[in-house]
Amino acid sequence: MTVQPIDKQRVGRVVLALLDGDEDKAAAVVDEALNDDRLLEYSDALLGALLGFMRLTYGLDATRQWANDWILKAHMDDQGSG
Repeated sequence: MTVQPIDKQRVGRVVLALLDGDEDKAAAVVDEALNDDRLLEYSDALLGALLGFMRLTYGLDATRQWANDWILKAHMDDQGSG
């Protein structure tokens, strides 16, 4: 699985569509990735964009703390539902 420029382009197109309030357009872009059998690569590109944004905005330590907190919250939510 290798992220290609098309995967990064799709992430950008989804972000722009959502900023414009066009959920149908965003869904259509995700459908393109699904139809091209590149949903995993699109997801990888999306995760890379999120991680890059968080590291630039909050720094490495705060991003690491957020990830640990998110894992803990998910664990607590899972324990609460069982």
